[in-house]
Amino acid sequence: STFSAVSNRPRVMVIIIRYKCDSCGHTHALLPEFLIPYRSYSLLFILAVLKDYCLTIEKISEKYGIAASTIYTWKALFLKNKKI
Repeated sequence: STFSAVSNRPRVMVIIIRYKCDSCGHTHALLPEFLIPYRSYSLLFILAVLKDYCLTIEKISEKYGIAASTIYTWKALFLKNKKI
């Protein structure tokens, strides 16, 4: 595997399978269950970051190499979509 120049973390290549629908004629991507559509990070990574929410935002940002605004966005999405 290769390493990210930004975070020095391993990179993993994921192959996204696309298919063309016979009914509508559009192509669709079949994403693995650990990926969230339109996001750059996996579900497991996002949950790991949110699990550390007891730390300050600055410490979380430094630990994972992500922007504070990203953490706030993930928290808002989690609270909006969580099931009770």
